[in-house]
Amino acid sequence: MMKNELLLVFGEDFGRHPHCLEHIIKELMPLNTVFWIETIGMRSPNFSFYDVKRILQLIYKWTLNRGKKNVNKANRNLKIIAPPMLPFTSWKLVRKINLFSVRRKIDKEIKRMGLSAPIVITSIPSACDFVKLFKEKLTVYYCVDEFSLWPGIPQDRVKRMERELIAKSDLIFATSSSLVRSKNSIGRETHLLTHGVDVNHFSLKIIKNKKKQKKICYFGLIDERCDQKLIAFIAEALPECTITIIGEVVVPNTAILKKCSNIIFEKRVTYEELPDKIQDQDYFILPYHINELTNNINPLKIKEYLATGRPVVSTALPEVVKLAEFLYIAETPVEFVNLLQGLIQGTVVHSAQETHRFLVQNETWKAKANFFSNKMRDAMSSKELMMK
Repeated sequence: MMKNELLLVFGEDFGRHPHCLEHIIKELMPLNTVFWIETIGMRSPNFSFYDVKRILQLIYKWTLNRGKKNVNKANRNLKIIAPPMLPFTSWKLVRKINLFSVRRKIDKEIKRMGLSAPIVITSIPSACDFVKLFKEKLTVYYCVDEFSLWPGIPQDRVKRMERELIAKSDLIFATSSSLVRSKNSIGRETHLLTHGVDVNHFSLKIIKNKKKQKKICYFGLIDERCDQKLIAFIAEALPECTITIIGEVVVPNTAILKKCSNIIFEKRVTYEELPDKIQDQDYFILPYHINELTNNINPLKIKEYLATGRPVVSTALPEVVKLAEFLYIAETPVEFVNLLQGLIQGTVVHSAQETHRFLVQNETWKAKANFFSNKMRDAMSSKELMMK
C-alpha cells in the first residue's frame, strides 16, 4: 500500500452516499494525507423538491457550517474541502468562477500545511477543469458510470469534459467491462477495478424463526434505473410478502408503487445504520431496467447484498451476470417471481458459504485499494523513468 502521499480527491459530498472511490480512499487514509474536495454535480438544477433541498444543503455547508473544522474525527489524515461553486456549468463564466474558487481554496490549504506534489484522483468528468493545476505527480481518473447517458445530464458537454479529463490523466480505471471498452476506444488503456465490499459490516445474523410473512428488500436510490413496474408486479404476485424500499426517492413519480399495500417506503439511513435496518429482511432484490444506461453500471449494492448472507435476485445486468454462481438471475418478471417463490417454498436452495468465501478472498475494499495503489505506484515509476 502506498504511503506518505498527498491525495487530492475531487468527488461528491463525503459520506453522503458512500461510493467506490470513497471506500478505496478510506483504505489509503491511514498512511496518506487526503484532501477530499466536494464539487458540484454535472446536472443543472431544475428546481424540483430534490434540487431545492440540495441547494439549501450546499448553502448551509458554504456559509453557516464554514466555521466548523472539516476534519474527520475518525481519521485525522482526512480534510474535507467544500469550495463555494455554482451549478450552471454550461456557462464558461461559471466554470471560470468555480475554477478560481476551487484553486484558491486548495492552494491555500496546501501552502498552510507545507505540502507539495499531490496525486490528483477523481471519479467525475467535471473535474477536468481542476487537474494539472497543482503540480501533481500523477492524475488518476476512476470512471464509475457513463454519466452522459443519465437523464437531465447534458450529453455533449459531459462527453467533452470526459475526453478532456482522459487526455489529462496518467492512469484510468473503470468499474465495469463495458466502461473499460468504452474508455479504451478513446485510445487510453483502462484498468478494470470492480467494487469491493466490507463483508463484516454487512454480514447479518442467521434468522432462526420461520416467519409466515417473508420480507423482501431493496436499498439504495430510487431513480431512473429502478424498474417500478417490475417491483409492482412482484408485490402483486406475492401479496403475502412485504417489500421494503430503503433510500432517497429522486424520481418525480412513484405512484405505481404507492398503490401496493405491501410496499413500505423507508427513508434513507446512513451507511453505518444500514445493517441494523435490514437485519430482519429475508431476500434482497435488484430490479433494474436493462438498457444502455444500466449495461454500463456495476451496482455497488450487489456485493453488499451478497455479504448479508441472504438470497439475492436480480435482473440480468452484465456485471451482475458475472456473479451468477452466487445469486439468482431473472430474465423476465415471471421468472423473478418464480425465483422468489422457490426460495420461500424451499424448492430453490440457497447457501451462503461459498459466497462468503469468495467475497473475503477477492472482493474486500482492502484488496481493491491494494490494486489501485499498486497501479498508481507503477504509473509513477514509469513516469519518472520517462522524465529521465
